[in-house]
Amino acid sequence: NTRMDTARYGLFDGFIKNMEAGYVGDDSAYQKAKASDEQKRAAKKAKFEAKRAQGFTELKDVKQRTFAKMKFGAEEEDDEPPAAPEKKKLFGLF
Repeated sequence: NTRMDTARYGLFDGFIKNMEAGYVGDDSAYQKAKASDEQKRAAKKAKFEAKRAQGFTELKDVKQRTFAKMKFGAEEEDDEPPAAPEKKKLFGLF
């Protein structure tokens, strides 16, 4: 009868203990990572709340058009986008 109890209740105890090793207890690696993640989330939320209090730039607030500045061989141009190039004609017909 005791052999059946051991087989029934104690067979996987070592296996379960090894699986739970990093998760059990307040000083476990899992709890430390969880606390670290919570601190990061709180810092990110505080940063977002500060940005929200400052206000976001909306499209209606923009007064002047701006275009991307090219880094490579940039020439000073007006604030107009480049014109679309003409299509090449196929055999001079189309």
